[in-house]
Amino acid sequence: MKNPAVLFYTGDFLTGTVLFTDEQVGQYIKLLCVQHQLYPNFIPESYVLTICKTLDNPVVKKFLKTTLGYYNDRMRIEIERRNNFCNSRSLNRLNKKQTKAETPETPKKYNIDILDFYHKRGIDFEFIDVDYLPAFSEFLEYKKREFNDTYKSQKTVVIAFEKFKEYSGSAENSSEYLKSIIANRWRGLFPIKSKKKDFRNESDFN
Repeated sequence: MKNPAVLFYTGDFLTGTVLFTDEQVGQYIKLLCVQHQLYPNFIPESYVLTICKTLDNPVVKKFLKTTLGYYNDRMRIEIERRNNFCNSRSLNRLNKKQTKAETPETPKKYNIDILDFYHKRGIDFEFIDVDYLPAFSEFLEYKKREFNDTYKSQKTVVIAFEKFKEYSGSAENSSEYLKSIIANRWRGLFPIKSKKKDFRNESDFN
């Protein structure tokens, strides 16, 4: 999930734009906002021209040019710093939920590595009931390990969890559903078929 905010250091900004006109300050802040919204992609040159009118604009010199587009290195650092901070806080909250839910007799553990893998891609797991998290995180790890397959967006993870929850039937049964997935070598999520009734020993005249 994209973080909607980034730290903005007003003193540094004023120092770096002291020789800019008011128009150039507006162009600069707009390009910084565009970079934040497009991250991890760079700013296309067409966007830069639309905002700054010309590449000779001193505002453009605040951005590094690559074959993929333009970016401001300080903004890149602040975006990544903010994302890492928020991801660590989110994982801490999950750890607290897990600690609260566990008992010495029945410890519940979730796969922290796969959750961290998804968090670094902007996907949040705050919506998941902690009782389902151990089995669901193991499913994500199994899917990645066995098939090199991962979900690419927050939406697809939410849909997958809803299916996992539905097909499990309950949090208590989620580990059993996970075992069925692994035993059947399923790459996706499917309902477990109920056993067909055996009529071989029943009379046609009952």
